[in-house]
Amino acid sequence: MRSFENFSSYPTEVVRALVEFAAERLEIKWPVDVTVRDLKHGAYKGRGGWGGARIWIGKAERFPLRKLSYPGLVTAPVFDLESWQEAIVQVAAHEFQHVRQSRLRTRMSEIEADQVALSVLTAWRERGGLVLSEAEQKVLRRIARQEAREARSQERAAALRAGEPARKVALLEKNLKAWRTRAKRAATAIKKYERRLARARKAIS
Repeated sequence: MRSFENFSSYPTEVVRALVEFAAERLEIKWPVDVTVRDLKHGAYKGRGGWGGARIWIGKAERFPLRKLSYPGLVTAPVFDLESWQEAIVQVAAHEFQHVRQSRLRTRMSEIEADQVALSVLTAWRERGGLVLSEAEQKVLRRIARQEAREARSQERAAALRAGEPARKVALLEKNLKAWRTRAKRAATAIKKYERRLARARKAIS
């Protein structure tokens, strides 16, 4: 690869090893630029062509995914993705095949790209996946803890939002009760002063 940049939250050493595995299986020897980024919505996305490949991967909690296939193409292969690592391998292989198609000036076939990607993914599984170092495992555990904290924070925020109407009703009821009490006191005071005023007028008549 000519250049590799990892802007995702996953460990660069792991992401690079996954991408390089796909490149080696496809015998990508031309200069290729590769970037990997986080995907805010969804599980994975890719784009590939003459200049290189761009890969987007979602959070680890969005996997596994079952019975995936390229949308709108009934003859496209069906596959599963067990983890974000498998997603990177599959997407990288798919987009590298588009790089090959573009530079060899052959038809840009999504079905062919998915078939190639599935073969690469199968090879990766047969290899037993990626053996991570202890340092890389620690990084992944840290990411998992951070994502768990974010998930809990989002759940708490959702619960607060869900309870907002009830709190608003309670506050309005409290304020209304206070104003009714004030109104009752005001009515009592008015009657008292009306009686005093009547007595005062009678005294001077």
